[in-house]
Amino acid sequence: MKLEKNSLFILLMAVFLSGCGIQMPVSEGLVFSNSDPYGQQHEEILPFIRYSGAVTAVSTMPVYSSLQDAAIEDHGSGESHHLNQKLMTSGGNPGFGASLGDGRRFAVAFTPGIFLVGMHADATVRTVENVFITVNQQLGLQSGTELILQRPVWERKGGGISVGAFFRSQPMQFVEEDERWSRGEPEFHIQWYGLRLIGQSPDISGNKFHLRGFINAGYAGEYQVPLVGLGMAFAFD
Repeated sequence: MKLEKNSLFILLMAVFLSGCGIQMPVSEGLVFSNSDPYGQQHEEILPFIRYSGAVTAVSTMPVYSSLQDAAIEDHGSGESHHLNQKLMTSGGNPGFGASLGDGRRFAVAFTPGIFLVGMHADATVRTVENVFITVNQQLGLQSGTELILQRPVWERKGGGISVGAFFRSQPMQFVEEDERWSRGEPEFHIQWYGLRLIGQSPDISGNKFHLRGFINAGYAGEYQVPLVGLGMAFAFD
């Protein structure tokens, strides 16, 4: 109980922080949720509503130098030939959501951000078998979209490993050397796609607190360069 209160306090405090990049979707935790949480049964008339949340500790693109070199001819000019790292990184963003149905059917979430920066809305739905589709939409000035198709391959007590594919439209901006971490409106978007691996720590102690992480290994076809995305979040349900 004490750990749950501390986790909620951390989430509330993180409201004052924000990030500009596309963050991990909060509703993605539905992939690892229990099929019948807290004894709820399929035949009950009213849908089960389950609250959840997550704080993205970091979501970033650590390998982008090849993209920077390839895109500079189209979008760079003069001294503005450095990609704005602020648009590729999200950190400290809390999101809150709810899952509906028997615990593994549909989930929606919203990340408020601050001053129109870092706002996200995402939703995850279970389709056939254990295949899940997630739509992750970045709102506000920095608009970006991510689509995820995945299936868990190992599950244990609210955690596990899931593999799948993704498509991401990533906002970008070229800036001068001393403005690499400045806030600004994106000048263009890149589209990249590839394979996605996500893992979440099991609920062993019963406190419903998890550590979630992902790896995106993809390719930007327009510029013919490989890209990598990494992220970690603290989640509860």
